Amino acid sequence: PGLIPLKEIYHFEDFLTHERDWHSAVTQGRELLHVYRHAGEEVIVWYKEKPRTTVTTRRGMGLYYCYLTFSKRKDAYYHE
Repeated sequence: PGLIPLKEIYHFEDFLTHERDWHSAVTQGRELLHVYRHAGEEVIVWYKEKPRTTVTTRRGMGLYYCYLTFSKRKDAYYHE
């Protein structure tokens, strides 16, 4: 929990959809990000009210580390 800072959600989605061939989907409920690729591959980032953090799957964590490594946004490395 808390790996992906709230301020990076939209940049992370932009990275996945424009550079990694993922497609955006409509978010539902507490979802902050919902992207998919091929049959059955999807990444969802949820918002937990307590303690106000983001939560994602292992695939989401792996893709976020890919984002940190290959993104042109150097300030993405620094969390608040």
